[in-house]
Amino acid sequence: MKSFDETWEEIHATREWGQYPSEPVIRFVARNYYQRNRAEVKILDFGCGGGSHTWYLAREGFDTYAFDGSASAVSRVNQRMEVEKLQADVRVRDALDLDYEKESFDSVIDSAVVCANTYENIVAMYREIYHLLKPGGKLFSISFTTGTTGYGTGKRIPGGGTYVL
Repeated sequence: MKSFDETWEEIHATREWGQYPSEPVIRFVARNYYQRNRAEVKILDFGCGGGSHTWYLAREGFDTYAFDGSASAVSRVNQRMEVEKLQADVRVRDALDLDYEKESFDSVIDSAVVCANTYENIVAMYREIYHLLKPGGKLFSISFTTGTTGYGTGKRIPGGGTYVL
């Protein structure tokens, strides 16, 4: 693992981490992809964690892919997909060691994942996302900034103004 912080494995191994998607993600997907043939729209949930966005995308009929560095998180997401009879390709991967085909996704969803890294890793992740997107593909990214409630809490990551729990 190059960028994954083991703190997230501890979190996902010991508690639930969100079951429902955020409203901004729903709005983004609805505005950009509801009018298309959803089965032909390939979306990557970049660092899926508890899988709330993965679940939503699969439930809405999109060609859904997701990864997380936490084996516990991926196991929970796959269990949920199985119980609800939904399809998604969900695997354990590091955000800096992805093996997806270049220019293969219509969209990538980053819900406050990339921002929790060193500056160097953040730049590398966005570069990778750019290469994963089809021409005209869209990135949805939520990031925390210095003005965000809770900024500065947790353990500071060297090499930038980012923190982990």
